Amino acid sequence: MYYNLFGSRVYIGSATWIFAIILVVLYLIAGAKILKKGGDSGWKILIPIYGNYCLYKVARSESIFWGTILLSVTTSLLSRLILSAQRTVGTIFLIAVGIISLILAWKYASNMADAFGKGKGFALGLFLLSPIFMLILGFGSAEYQYGYSHSEQKTETVDDDF
Repeated sequence: MYYNLFGSRVYIGSATWIFAIILVVLYLIAGAKILKKGGDSGWKILIPIYGNYCLYKVARSESIFWGTILLSVTTSLLSRLILSAQRTVGTIFLIAVGIISLILAWKYASNMADAFGKGKGFALGLFLLSPIFMLILGFGSAEYQYGYSHSEQKTETVDDDF
C-alpha cells in the first residue's frame, strides 16, 4: 500500500510490478544491443546514468543528455520553492519544463533513428513506445550509420614505407 500526494491510499498490484520489471529488462536488453551496434560495450547500459549517457552518445546527442540532466536538477531544486511562493508562476514553470522535456525527448528519438538510418516515423515510434522500438533497433537489421561511437575512435595505422 502506498500513499499519493493527496494522502489517499493507492494499491499497486503485483501485475503492475511484473509489467514494470518486464519493461525495465526489455529496455536493458535493447540498450545493450544498441550499444554493441554503436561500437560500445553492452554492459555499460547496466550503470544507471552512464548507460543512458552512452545511448545518447550513440545517437550523437550528448548535449541533449546534459540539457535533460540540467532540466531535471533545476526542476527538482526550484519546484517546491516556486510552488510554495506562488502557485500560478509555479504551475506555468512546471508546464514549460514539461514542454521542454518533450522537445528534448523528441530530438533524442529523432537523432537515434537517424543514427540507424531510420525515418521520422520510426522516430515517432521511439518517442511513444521506446522499449519496443529500441528492441527493433537492437535486434533488427538496422546498421549504425556513423561507423563507430565517440567513445571508440578507430585509429588508422600509417604505413611509413615509401
